[in-house]
Amino acid sequence: MTKERRVFVVQVPARRTGPRGAWEPKYDLAPAEEFGRVVPVLDYGNVPEDPEPTRARLREAMADFDADCDYVLLLGDPVACAQAVHVLAYDLGVPSFDVLKWDRRSGRYAPYQIG
Repeated sequence: MTKERRVFVVQVPARRTGPRGAWEPKYDLAPAEEFGRVVPVLDYGNVPEDPEPTRARLREAMADFDADCDYVLLLGDPVACAQAVHVLAYDLGVPSFDVLKWDRRSGRYAPYQIG
């Protein structure tokens, strides 16, 4: 049985539709689905000043991260992206993993190894 591949999106960049409107994603993440099921990790908006709630959510969401088949899409708040890398490397003991980077020339995501 083949394990389902996943793309963990740290935080989907979004904007409000009005002053108090609903959040709507800024980007179409459908091209990332080529690499697996897209899994948004953190909610919209800024991460809290206290880093622990963000780290706890990242640890919970990525607890079963499989470096052999999963990817990370480092989108969203830069602090949240840094925390995601820290959680994978230090809290979950993942020494290397693949991230996806948008390639403007080809119009698709390309994998890169971290670690």
